Amino acid sequence: MKLKICYLLFICFFTSNIKAQVGINTTTPNAQLDIRSSNQATPTNTDGILIPKVDAFPATNPTASQQGMLIYLTTVATFSSVSKQPGFYYWDNATTNWIGFQSSLNSDWSLTGNGGTNASTNFLGTTDNVDIVFKRNNRRAAFIGDGTFDSTLNYNNGNTSFGDNSLLNPIVNFGAQTGVRNSAFGTNSLTKNTSGRRNVSIGDSSLYENTTGNENTAVGVGALFSNIISSGNTAIGRNALTSFTGSATANIGNTAVGFGALRNTATGIQNTAIGYEALRSVLGTGNVGIGYRAGFNETGANKLYIENSNADANNALIYGEFDNNIVRVNGTLQVNNPATVNGYALPNVRGTANQVLQTDGAGATNWVSTTSLSINETDPQVSSTTNNRVPRWNSTTTTLVDGTIHDDGTNVGIDVTPAAGNKLEVNGKTSTTNFQMTNGATNGYILQSDATGNASWVQNPLNTLSLVRVNLSANQALTTTGWQKATFNSEVFDTSNEFDTTTNRFTATKAGFYRVNAVFHTNNQSNNQFYSIGIRVNGNFYQQTSANHFGNGAVDRAVNCLVQLNIGDYVEVFIENYQTGVEIDGFSGKTIFEIEQIR
Repeated sequence: MKLKICYLLFICFFTSNIKAQVGINTTTPNAQLDIRSSNQATPTNTDGILIPKVDAFPATNPTASQQGMLIYLTTVATFSSVSKQPGFYYWDNATTNWIGFQSSLNSDWSLTGNGGTNASTNFLGTTDNVDIVFKRNNRRAAFIGDGTFDSTLNYNNGNTSFGDNSLLNPIVNFGAQTGVRNSAFGTNSLTKNTSGRRNVSIGDSSLYENTTGNENTAVGVGALFSNIISSGNTAIGRNALTSFTGSATANIGNTAVGFGALRNTATGIQNTAIGYEALRSVLGTGNVGIGYRAGFNETGANKLYIENSNADANNALIYGEFDNNIVRVNGTLQVNNPATVNGYALPNVRGTANQVLQTDGAGATNWVSTTSLSINETDPQVSSTTNNRVPRWNSTTTTLVDGTIHDDGTNVGIDVTPAAGNKLEVNGKTSTTNFQMTNGATNGYILQSDATGNASWVQNPLNTLSLVRVNLSANQALTTTGWQKATFNSEVFDTSNEFDTTTNRFTATKAGFYRVNAVFHTNNQSNNQFYSIGIRVNGNFYQQTSANHFGNGAVDRAVNCLVQLNIGDYVEVFIENYQTGVEIDGFSGKTIFEIEQIR
């Protein structure tokens, strides 16, 4: 056998060298390599060529020298993150990819249908980022766009269309999110849409004219046909909102459900029509029509119709005006079912002047004159005998007797005859859970009595007492001439605005008693000089503290006193010094001037 193989190879090489062609089972090859079967009519199971088999693609890609190299993949394998089925593959160096050319019902879709598919692995579509276009007679009939986020987190077009001339011209701008995420189903649906987004169009010629309108929903032949730029509308039914053109106003918000609903509205917004030809003729804004031809002839705005015919405002079952807060029932209004215990019906006709509404107790009501009312009433006998006394019933007799309330027609007294001028006078204690005196009342005021017992509302003095604290904004250099005023010029608080930082003095705006406190600290001193702090009222010394300084360190003096001030009286702080180079420490916690009104 080995000799036969060697002989065969010898013949092949010999033939190749002579004719530059190789023939197997033939001496007259018709190509560079011509392999013949053992019997073309009745071949054996070994008549064929075995291409190299592999269980996986090579880890290192072939080069240009291997362009067209052929292999047979025996199992499912992945190449460049793409799963490939078993079959023949050749190397395409231009695309650096293994190209499969097998044709099998296990890997291709048949024109007559496939069997044995696996929903988790088999699909119609693409494995690369390319949209799908379906054509009939070489015209686009359907389109499916990408609905995922791209690498810059912009939502890709996400457009889907099925139908001749549907969604032909979207202008997609990922960054601005225009022209994306539209769905069109039906011939001429969303045909002219360019940058409009998130629109849903189902039905022949639905949203046909739309170009830039967003987030519209049209279901039905011709629904929202004329809309161009308006947004946020919903039309369900043939020719629903078909004439609406609208404006660029955001959130137009029309809703039409039913054949011809809101059919003729052109620019109206925020209308709601539910029913066959409901609000068909309306032109205005904010209308609601519910029912077959409800509000059919209405052209205005802010109207309500609930009806199952084209009845006008005077005949529709329910008519309303939103702008005037009017609702009208053109018929009989029932509360619950009149045939039940809790139900009754109101009359649907007018009564005459001074008539009253009367029920028969069985659900019916009607207008009747007061003279015809059948009301039985038993009044008790009045036995009160005292003048200006309000009678009362003592519950033990059938008569009214004298009570304790006195009423002279002007004043009222309880258990006492009221004095002139006292609208109400009470003899004894009174108890109330909610006392109210409105005259002069102001939030936070308290009730104050005068010497005769008259009360009035006055401001709570705790809310008006003066409170002042001031500091120095910087160190103050002292002279050596004795007394000099401390220049307090920085307010911490001043509840009644009584301290003047330019004159460094407190001026009382209310008479009362005040507590005055003042403290100063100096820079470090090493002398035995005399230092003082004093309070002056209206320019005159009122109280002071004095002492000599000993040793090294800061000098501190404090004074505290009570003073009675009238309106316009003023208070100042003075410091006594005879040493050069002395500065008052401006730190807010060391040198202070405080005034507190205590009553």
